[in-house]
Amino acid sequence: ESPSTNSKAESEFKSLSLKGGYGIFFLGAKARTAPLVRTSGTTLTWADVTSIEALGGIKWERIYAGRRKRPFLLGAEIEGSLPISASSSGGPAISKASGMGVSAKGYAEKAISSAESNQLKLGVEVGASYEKTKLEGTWSSSVGTATRIIQVFGLNIYLGMEF
Repeated sequence: ESPSTNSKAESEFKSLSLKGGYGIFFLGAKARTAPLVRTSGTTLTWADVTSIEALGGIKWERIYAGRRKRPFLLGAEIEGSLPISASSSGGPAISKASGMGVSAKGYAEKAISSAESNQLKLGVEVGASYEKTKLEGTWSSSVGTATRIIQVFGLNIYLGMEF
């Protein structure tokens, strides 16, 4: 059994995104590794599948200062993605990947303390994403398709230092 294919009940999600943009628009690419499971009778076999995706979207940010001593930042981002290719080492041999993904997040950040050379900031971020990927290929002697759906909902509260 290869290192990427196993029968354990947990697996890691990994993601790397590179984005560039102009104004409120951005384009980029994302590499994502996520688990895929195969059932055969009472046996579950896991494999990590890495997909390469094209992405694009809009990002809006606004700083509200007015007469405030400490301004705050509001922002929102909407992103869409399409898989270009997918592969797995030791798991399925993937011949085609299709589908789509969409995510949205909103955030606010406020300086709660500021000095000459640094600021302490408090922030909150709310986000949701949905991805549906259809993979076609072979796994051992089985030929067919698999659909992977990933839904993520999150709330982050953070404290940051800018210096």
